Amino acid sequence: MKKLLLITFMLSIMTKNIAAQNSNKESREIHEIKNIFKDISTNKLVLPFYLNKEDSLVMPAFFISYKYFIQAIKNRGLDSILLEFKLLKPKIRILLQNIILNDTNIFYVQKIWFKGDKINILSDSITSNNINSYRNYIKPIFFNNYTSCYFASFYGETFDSFFLKKKGNHWVFHEYYLSVDD
Repeated sequence: MKKLLLITFMLSIMTKNIAAQNSNKESREIHEIKNIFKDISTNKLVLPFYLNKEDSLVMPAFFISYKYFIQAIKNRGLDSILLEFKLLKPKIRILLQNIILNDTNIFYVQKIWFKGDKINILSDSITSNNINSYRNYIKPIFFNNYTSCYFASFYGETFDSFFLKKKGNHWVFHEYYLSVDD
């Protein structure tokens, strides 16, 4: 009986540790995503996104998954969106491509993250109904201990992907790929 209690106790500690690690990872991702879009809205990070007349960035209610985008590309009869990512080491290139191929989660953006910033979040109903009337964002992928980021977006027929690097406390443009342009 003591062994069973000990095993149960150890499993509960391991489960709690795993949950805490996942929570810390999600918190860090949210923090970095907020930083990226704040930097875009203040022009500290210049990417080919268009700010509206009030100099604010319009964002959808959620980031779509790479799975959704890959399916959209296949529906258009195109072969592949995977890039060679020549600037990456082979180990990181393989990791990134595996994350892209296995990404199935929608990531919801919270308006409270950008309170006081020049960022307008569309409602979920607008995001869901007008899938091609605005720029779609795909959840950024962070690597190299959150000092590098792969980020992609698409609008209509164009798929833009970027590599960002963190310098100081801000994200800066590193490399750009235009992978699909019908």
